[in-house]
Amino acid sequence: MEEIRGEVQLAMTSVTDDFRKELQTLRASKATKDGELQACKAEVQACKAKIEVYEARIEAFKAKIKVCMATVANSGSVQVPGAQKGNAPRPSAFHGARNARVIDSFL
Repeated sequence: MEEIRGEVQLAMTSVTDDFRKELQTLRASKATKDGELQACKAEVQACKAKIEVYEARIEAFKAKIKVCMATVANSGSVQVPGAQKGNAPRPSAFHGARNARVIDSFL
């Protein structure tokens, strides 16, 4: 009977030691995971802040586009800069008689 009691006691001690080691491993793992979780949360907050900045910029661009569109609509016609016709010199009028044979030989 004492022998069985000793074996049971030894088995219980072994299981208890294994359980303590596993518990320590899990606690260390949890601490690591908690640190990673906090880092992820901080990164998410930073991304949210950037998104808010970009959304504000988009809204500002939308407002500028509306102003541009209203200006174009109120101007009546769109003028493209640099698309104006230039003033080219015109040839002087011909004051002589034209002969069909001279024109054919010219062509």
